[in-house]
Amino acid sequence: MSNDTYRDIPPDRALDKAETNFTEISRRYYECFPLRAAIQALPGVGSTIDTLLGGLGAKWQYERLEDCLKQLDARVQTLESRGITVKLEETEEAYDFVVSAFDHVCRVRSRNKRRYFANLLTRQFVKHLEWDEAESAMRLLKDLTEIHIFILQWAVTLKPFDEGPFRGLRIISLPAKFNYPNKWERNELIQFFPRFTVAYLRLLSSELVGKGLLHDEGIGRFDISAMEELRPTSLADWFVKWLYEYSDDHNNIETHPPVIRDFNTPPDSPKTGERYGILDKPTGEWAEHLNGIAEWDGKRWIFTDAEEGMVVFNEKEDKAFRFKDGEWVEI
Repeated sequence: MSNDTYRDIPPDRALDKAETNFTEISRRYYECFPLRAAIQALPGVGSTIDTLLGGLGAKWQYERLEDCLKQLDARVQTLESRGITVKLEETEEAYDFVVSAFDHVCRVRSRNKRRYFANLLTRQFVKHLEWDEAESAMRLLKDLTEIHIFILQWAVTLKPFDEGPFRGLRIISLPAKFNYPNKWERNELIQFFPRFTVAYLRLLSSELVGKGLLHDEGIGRFDISAMEELRPTSLADWFVKWLYEYSDDHNNIETHPPVIRDFNTPPDSPKTGERYGILDKPTGEWAEHLNGIAEWDGKRWIFTDAEEGMVVFNEKEDKAFRFKDGEWVEI
């Protein structure tokens, strides 16, 4: 295959084929009268399920695949403009890898997670690593939620502690029973994700421990209990590299906590820990901080000025943005 193989099958042709497949699925469902009758007979939900299976679901799948293909195309074009060769051999392994990715993308609601799939595909098209390794990275990505990945992104970019019991380690923390000395700083996960309950963050962290992406460092240290002090493993570094090495934001992964949404005017009754993006016409207490980030600490607003290359996830829009040339740009 030539270096322009990706161009040989333009995104619009791939989409046409995908749309045909989705249309065929809907047609078969419509023709299966006994199944449709059984579904429509379900009280309260039958008509909605019938609509979803009959066409709306296929439309959503098509739009998700279209979005991922566009993101993939943008990454390939950017890399080739830098003189980086992007090539995919016509092999059985390549076929299985690509089909597996797109099959899952069709079921991913999050645009940000579809971006991770585009990044992972791009890395394999450039690095040509062993297919077993690439498929292992994809299995991890399929199994993890967006919040799992945000936790890992934050953890792997932390600065190791200079002193204390975790000297030389990158540590993220959950609420602890142990009374830490004031001089020991803790990277509290609840401060990074203030909108989530401690129980939910503990569940997410335990799932990451189970997959070998985090390691529980607390057991056996002083009176620290399990699931209080966690460090990212070498597997976490490996996985995050798969998601970012050849992405547009590979030097600026989301190390900043997400914002709830964007405003020009401070909300009347903010909750402690809530973070907001400040738009380009701020008023009131935010007037001097356009394009910045405001966090309510319970008594006052704490501001973070936007810096070139900063990347933040906007929960309301379900998208990540980078600050570039004086404005926030979707990535």
